[in-house]
Amino acid sequence: MRAPRSSQYRRPGCAVRSRSTTGPPCSRPRAIENTCYVAAAAQNGKKYSGLSQVIDPQGIAIAAVGEADGHAVAEISADRLAKIRTQNPSLQNRRYTVTPR
Repeated sequence: MRAPRSSQYRRPGCAVRSRSTTGPPCSRPRAIENTCYVAAAAQNGKKYSGLSQVIDPQGIAIAAVGEADGHAVAEISADRLAKIRTQNPSLQNRRYTVTPR
C-alpha cells in the first residue's frame, strides 16, 4: 500500500525463472488499486526472470528492461496522474482505521 498523497510506489522483486513469472502480473494491480506509478525492480540471470519495469496508474508498462541488464527510464506526469485519479477514485474508498458500525 502506498502512503497517502504519494505518486509512486517502489516494488523490489525477485521471481525465480519458470513458465509463469509473478513479477509483472503482481505489479500491475498495485499500480491500478493505488492509482500511482510503480517502479518494479527485479533481478535477472540464469536463475531469475528479470523483467524490471515502470508501470503507470492504469497498469500500462511505460518502460521495461526485459531479461537483459539495463535501466528503465520513464517520464512521470502529474497531470496524467490527476486525470486517472479522477477517472478511478479508488483512494476515496480507502479506510485507514477500522471503526464499529
